[in-house]
Amino acid sequence: MGYIAYADMKRHSNAESTGSDGATSLLRYNLPSHSLMAQAVAMYNWDIDDKCSSLNITADYLSRSAADKITTHTTDAGGTRQATTSARQASDMLRIRPIWKKVMRNNDELTAGLDYQYTNLHESNHGGTATASTHATGHTPAMFATYTGHIADELTYEAGLRAQYDKMDVNTEGTRNRYSRWSVNPSASLTYDIDKQRGHTITLQYEHYTDQLPYGAISTFRNYLEPNHYATGNPAIKPSSGDMGQITLTLHGKFTMYARYYYDKNPIYFTNETDPDDPRLLRSMPRNGHYEQDFSIGMEQSLKPLKWWSLKATERFGLSSASTPDWKVSGQTYWTFLIDNDLKFTPTFGGGIYAYIDPKRHTGDETWGTVWEITCSLYKTFLNDRLTLSLYAKPYRKGRTVTVDNGLYRSVRRTMTKEEYLSLTLRFDFGSGKMKPRPAARSTQTYQKIEKTL
Repeated sequence: MGYIAYADMKRHSNAESTGSDGATSLLRYNLPSHSLMAQAVAMYNWDIDDKCSSLNITADYLSRSAADKITTHTTDAGGTRQATTSARQASDMLRIRPIWKKVMRNNDELTAGLDYQYTNLHESNHGGTATASTHATGHTPAMFATYTGHIADELTYEAGLRAQYDKMDVNTEGTRNRYSRWSVNPSASLTYDIDKQRGHTITLQYEHYTDQLPYGAISTFRNYLEPNHYATGNPAIKPSSGDMGQITLTLHGKFTMYARYYYDKNPIYFTNETDPDDPRLLRSMPRNGHYEQDFSIGMEQSLKPLKWWSLKATERFGLSSASTPDWKVSGQTYWTFLIDNDLKFTPTFGGGIYAYIDPKRHTGDETWGTVWEITCSLYKTFLNDRLTLSLYAKPYRKGRTVTVDNGLYRSVRRTMTKEEYLSLTLRFDFGSGKMKPRPAARSTQTYQKIEKTL
């Protein structure tokens, strides 16, 4: 499989900012961007025996080039000012994964494989009279194995181990940062079928994880969030790692309750500090903290009130704490609620309604205001589902208000952009005849950004 995608966007947003001195500024952003992305995925699959043992080899190549620009117009008591920064970026990513699976006579499974990831990133930035360029390369070879077994009919267990080596080399204007580390990541799970017929199960899980190389957080592009406040990357950032444990109870196959705890080492957070080159500016930059821990409980319900109406509701409550070189917090709470409605009136006509609430929360030295959002969709298919006409709408969204208060700086920023929209799309899928079912080649990687947003 493969695709080529080109995007040419011109975004506009508005905000109101109040600084430490109480002065209010109106901000208008113009954010034109262009990106070209191409991906090719090739897969070879060999069915070794009639018990579904197999050898699978996947090669995934992803190329991305982009040009971003941000122009900020600031209006306050001193008049209107304009600032512009721009960036060009090109990245190449390659991932190769051979996986061997052996199914035993008792239906236990042994899976083993190799995983190699390569990233090459070039970026140049221009802001005002300053120009900076960054070149980064990353290598992550790994090997892994997982065994899945059964004890009687009620108990299923899984044990896994992944060993990997991470290496990242970043060169920014002659300053070189190198990072390398070996890690061994075990995982285990245990599932007990309390009552198979009624769909009652309980699962225990544990995992030690290492996040991927944070290439998305090294950009030196200056994204001006306010007249005297910008966000930029950090070429010296390191990946985080940690431990996660979870217990999950499922009843009737429809109602799920869970409790989860994780402890993250070297978490990535955004510090707010004075620009060392210009004390009039505030700089937000990603750094590695000491630790972050989080305990959360959640519930999920899958219901079918009517034949044509299915819904899933999810609620989550959490308690977190963290320590960084800049601050230490504990006992910060949060909760979220979302409901997803799936409507299927006929085999060719349906839609959906999605609602999301993210209430006020504290995170680090920032306070995030409540966000509300509702989105809707309708679709109708023709010509044996090859032609699809879709209508998408966002009738309401309440934007975020972010307050930064760390003793050094205080700012209140209110999002004033109207994000409601209505769009109509027409899609035609080409294809003919019937094909023998076979494993499909699937993408194994995406380009991810780690950035500061308000």
